[in-house]
Amino acid sequence: MQSQALLQERRRKLRRNGTAKTGEIEEREEESGHKSACRKKEAAHKDELQPFIHKGHMPTLITTATLRAMRALIVSVLLPCLSCVPSAGMTPEPSLDVDLAMPQGKPSAEQWLLDSLGYEIFVRSFADSGSDGSGDLTGIRQRLPYLQSLGVNLLWLTPIHPSPSYHGYDVTDYDAVHPDFGSLGDLDRLLAEAHQRGMRVILDLVVNHTAKTHPWFVAAKDAPTGSLASQRYLFRGNDPGWQWLGNKVFRPLDGQPGRFYYGLFSSFMPDLNLRDVATAQAMEDIADRWLARGIDGFRLDAARYLTEWPDPTTATSQPSYSDTAETHQYWQRLRHSLSEKHPQSVLIGEVWSDVDSIASYHSGGKELHAAFHFPLAGAMIDSIKRGTAKPLRDMLEVMARGTVPARFFSPFLTNHDQRRLATELGGDLAMLRSAATLLLGMPGTPFLYYGEEVGLAQSSTSGDRGQRAPMPWDVVQKQSEQTDSLLAHYRRLGQLRKTEPGLRSTTLQMIWPAVPDDRVLAIYRSDSQSNGGVILVWNLGTTAAAGIRISLPSDFPQGTPRELLGSVPMPSVTAMNRTAYVLPTIPPRGALWIAP
Repeated sequence: MQSQALLQERRRKLRRNGTAKTGEIEEREEESGHKSACRKKEAAHKDELQPFIHKGHMPTLITTATLRAMRALIVSVLLPCLSCVPSAGMTPEPSLDVDLAMPQGKPSAEQWLLDSLGYEIFVRSFADSGSDGSGDLTGIRQRLPYLQSLGVNLLWLTPIHPSPSYHGYDVTDYDAVHPDFGSLGDLDRLLAEAHQRGMRVILDLVVNHTAKTHPWFVAAKDAPTGSLASQRYLFRGNDPGWQWLGNKVFRPLDGQPGRFYYGLFSSFMPDLNLRDVATAQAMEDIADRWLARGIDGFRLDAARYLTEWPDPTTATSQPSYSDTAETHQYWQRLRHSLSEKHPQSVLIGEVWSDVDSIASYHSGGKELHAAFHFPLAGAMIDSIKRGTAKPLRDMLEVMARGTVPARFFSPFLTNHDQRRLATELGGDLAMLRSAATLLLGMPGTPFLYYGEEVGLAQSSTSGDRGQRAPMPWDVVQKQSEQTDSLLAHYRRLGQLRKTEPGLRSTTLQMIWPAVPDDRVLAIYRSDSQSNGGVILVWNLGTTAAAGIRISLPSDFPQGTPRELLGSVPMPSVTAMNRTAYVLPTIPPRGALWIAP
């Protein structure tokens, strides 16, 4: 399982292909034979990046309500004026003269994550505010009401920075916005309106590597060995021949025979040397500037691969590439530093690995705030396709028995590096509805991938581009008019997470049917403050499940409970039947969400 996951990750890093404007993409051949899309035009660079302006907060004697009203008024006055600001291309713009951060006094990251429903946006494919066929930041801002209708209040934007590729995970300027997506002013407008609506925004932060055309690498490759500039990357005077998943990790430096650089994922993505104090500090400063501007945190790309051990530039044997103690130490230092300045900011890691490896990034609450749960995603899809609860039940049991709180894991179904869910499930509407009901019932902070809510399938384009197809807004409009559509189903589930405290609880307790039934999965989500929590029961099978008896949790109150999904009449809970409570018949691929 783990080797397969590593292979998938290697392939996605090498193949990151997707929809782009006609004439702007060319294919470049990797040593391994994989192709990587890149733009013909090169981004302009700067060695020194202008820091963003950090704005202070209003005096504490002003009430929160007054502060919100004043900020809304200021934003409404200033934002229209920004339309006259010219696009700065690759040059950072000054921040608006208004505090774009969420108001002070808000919950910490650990608290607000529990109340969040996330939504991943591959920016280039989501919403085009103009007519150039490329999604942009203004398009996202215009669609905020739609996202709110889903119950979404946390947006994850894939890289928005200048990059020679369409996907953006090889950055050339961490402090700017790619001109295809707009300007920093457009980002400020998006942040202001999102925050007014109670929505947060996190950016993809690529710490492990840069683009080969980043000014740091351009300077480093020609700098004398041992110089400050050369120490930003990992150079070596010979190729030791080490490989990762069948591909060499040291790449020959163009025009410099006998000199090599370390690039784990691609020759176009040289790894940064985060042992170098100046480089580590520079990345921390970049994160600090975005948070000061109003960004609410980061999704951390390739979080497992920051620092190898031993140092690959001097090692005599192949080092460990992932999950090293030095990698954990870097994230712990970054969290400590950022939390002191921005206590509401969040770090969510891409740790594409097994459960134990993912859990190790919790570090007793000192490292990442959350991490995406790849094995859980696989288990949900596997259970749905096979019509049995066993894969998912086994995974949840591991989580329930673990020492890391279940809320640390962010559940999802698919993302931009994986085959589209609708294609994976053959477009079966019953399966897609079941997947939604599973995802939105899981503990942690769930994330939707744009288009899943309307059944967006893989496009005919080959490779990763097929799973990053344009958002079908005509389908959205059509499904919005249908009360029984997949979109309507997602909207009901998303709103339920907002209104039912038990669905946002931190606990996970397994419930076992009195008579074992491989079709049935039951869990209990509760908090001491939630007055009983929510019991969630799924029938993953293709036939109705009748007469299922369960023992109710000890703190689930007596009386007549509510069924949240379809308002199915529920039997009363009494002292006599609570240890053998008979559930109503659950239809094929159906579910019951039961609350006091």
